[in-house]
Amino acid sequence: MVENAELTWTWEMYNHSVNINVKEVQPDKQIRFTWDQYDKSGPSTVVFQFVPHDDDSTYLRITETGFTGDADNQVNKAIQSTGGFTFLLSALKAALEHDVTLRVVLDAFPPNLQLPSD
Repeated sequence: MVENAELTWTWEMYNHSVNINVKEVQPDKQIRFTWDQYDKSGPSTVVFQFVPHDDDSTYLRITETGFTGDADNQVNKAIQSTGGFTFLLSALKAALEHDVTLRVVLDAFPPNLQLPSD
């Protein structure tokens, strides 16, 4: 990711893509981008902050702001964002530290799953 890059992230198993606009890159400190994951007409802003922590490790803090809609809609988007980034970080940690591939997204949201009605 470099400043001013325009990217498309695609999840092929769901036939879903989002547009990413990289706004700021501070090596080893921060990456800030906007994306249209939740609202094509009103992108939200995501910030990855890399914070030095204990003996050559790094703490990653992720924040997302700018959700649109009424209060309930904004809360739902924040919950989705938190869950999505938690899945991402868990999978990356398992891969980097233990050479294990987690299928957390696929297991949580299997394609073509038909849930019964309540």
